[in-house]
Amino acid sequence: SRDTGARRVSTSLDTNGEGIAEYLTAARDPGSIKAYLEAHIEQGPVLEADGLAVGTVTGIAAQLRYAVTVKGMAGHAGTTAMRLRRDPLAGAAAMVLAVEQIARGDNSDVVATVGVIEAMPGAPNVIPGAVHFTIDVRSGKEERRDCVAEAILARLSEIAEARDLEISVERVHDLPASPCDADLMDLMDEALIGAGQPVRRLVSGAGHDAMNMAALCPTAMLFIRCKGGVSHNPAEHVEPEDVEIALQVMLGFIERLGTRAGDRNAA
Repeated sequence: SRDTGARRVSTSLDTNGEGIAEYLTAARDPGSIKAYLEAHIEQGPVLEADGLAVGTVTGIAAQLRYAVTVKGMAGHAGTTAMRLRRDPLAGAAAMVLAVEQIARGDNSDVVATVGVIEAMPGAPNVIPGAVHFTIDVRSGKEERRDCVAEAILARLSEIAEARDLEISVERVHDLPASPCDADLMDLMDEALIGAGQPVRRLVSGAGHDAMNMAALCPTAMLFIRCKGGVSHNPAEHVEPEDVEIALQVMLGFIERLGTRAGDRNAA
């Protein structure tokens, strides 16, 4: 592969003293990895809302993403009577509300988001002829994710039919859940108690390196409270006191993991 300047990766490796052959043989033996521990800001508001500095992560949520197109009839904004319109944007607005209502009504960890919406042709004096939008559905449990997604799509079809609109849905992303190791979660809970912190478990709605490491070894994650749940933003902030608590918990976790391994070896 090449970078934006058409320079090969192999050329860059050679320039920096490591040839491609050495790079390809530098992989670590997966059997040498006992476990993977990752600390990360929560990127959400739950810990702050609960007054907690840190929490044990149960796993990384399963994700589904859809691209939805709603088609109606474009027309002049001033000359088309309201009762004669087939407005896909008005229909899409009802669909967006349905996405929110269904996800909220599930009373689980399911979250659903419409993050992109585009009306065509996008002129202030034209009733749109088509609308494109995305739906992102996530949950720590794939069965809940799938159940809510099915309910959402069924409701969207009902709205389209009631408004005489055409709808097409394409699944563009499907990522399974990546649960953290149950034994390591217990060790993390013990480490929380050892650091004087209440035990709180929560799922990660965002992806993390742990989901890739899970194919190689058991994984554990610790979430740290962030101000306002803000992330990927210049306003992202973590209190130094919370970082210190997280370090204490991580140290306690590592010590407990080492003790457990030693006990097993002795047995």
